[in-house]
Amino acid sequence: PGAAPPPSSRVYDYAGEAACDAARDVFAGAIEAVARVAPEDGFAAIKVTALGQPELLERWSSGLVETARLFGGERLPTADRGAFEAAWFGLFTESAASRAAAAETFGALEAARARAPGAAVRVADVISVKRMRELSALCREAGPFAAAALTEEEGALADAMLDRLDGLAALAAARGVRVMVDAEHTYFQPAIDHICLELMRKYNRGGGAVVHNTYQCYLTATAAKLERHAALAAREGWHFGAKLVRGAYLHLERARAARLGYADPVHACIEDTHACFDAAVSFALTRPDVRSGRSAANVLVASHNRASIERALDVMADEGLDPRTSKVYFGQLLGMADHLTFTLGAHGYRAYKYVPYGSLYEVMPYLLRRAHENGDLLSSNVAGERALLVGEL
Repeated sequence: PGAAPPPSSRVYDYAGEAACDAARDVFAGAIEAVARVAPEDGFAAIKVTALGQPELLERWSSGLVETARLFGGERLPTADRGAFEAAWFGLFTESAASRAAAAETFGALEAARARAPGAAVRVADVISVKRMRELSALCREAGPFAAAALTEEEGALADAMLDRLDGLAALAAARGVRVMVDAEHTYFQPAIDHICLELMRKYNRGGGAVVHNTYQCYLTATAAKLERHAALAAREGWHFGAKLVRGAYLHLERARAARLGYADPVHACIEDTHACFDAAVSFALTRPDVRSGRSAANVLVASHNRASIERALDVMADEGLDPRTSKVYFGQLLGMADHLTFTLGAHGYRAYKYVPYGSLYEVMPYLLRRAHENGDLLSSNVAGERALLVGEL
């Protein structure tokens, strides 16, 4: 009695959607403001959980994971139509709807292969949210895939979320502003990654990267995901954009993994996280598309760690990446690591402050959370920063 609804509860109300519309308008205002003060190299941050129900993102992420599992490995051959359909009807009933879905899916696979000859194309990459819902009703056995598919109501809410994000990306492209899509908890991230890839396919063409996805380097899966997304951009001919961070939800992720009994998604020690971050920066700056000149680096190095920033500068020097034209950016939180931001700016690098905005009561809790998350770093840097301030005085 009195307990919260179970996670499987699917209750979404219009008041929540109205709040998401209001958040969209706030983000649009931020994009317009950035365009006025930084018409060439401005950034605005977007948080997907403000633009849709967080529970919906979690359900959507589960659906994407189960889709990948259902169609993974050799279970569904994708090259030969006969073999594909034979395997398909082992999973789904033989009906007019199922035959139409099989034909459409195989056609989408062929189109994806035509865009990226020789590339491995996954069935999960070409099945839409709507198609997942339709297929769940055609499964021969009710398993995790059927349970994870979004309902019609949830599909409508997902479409509304996509419309908000697409509208913001279109506005940013029209105003010459880049958008950073913030990373979230691991149980939201598959849906966010899926959304970001779709937006990058659409808006990161021609002149450069409008949309930048965020990669959290304290997660063990980040290196492989970063390489996979960059390779996808190279195959499909759009510009890859990335914001690289260490990560903000360490304690929550570990506690959740222990509570639910799955493997800890976070690196075992801070040294491994440092190594992952530095390797991610090096990869982003030296990937083939950058070295060949087909694409700029399009990477925001978001770090308060002096050693990591110095390593990034060394890679830039080794690769001959011009600080002003290579689209390598550096970012720190407002009020933190000013000695790094201002020194980078003074030497001609593109340096940014991540600026929270809103009422005092909205902004202060955010700043306190950031200070708590960066507590170890702040405490270790206090003596050094104090010495720098005394020297200036």
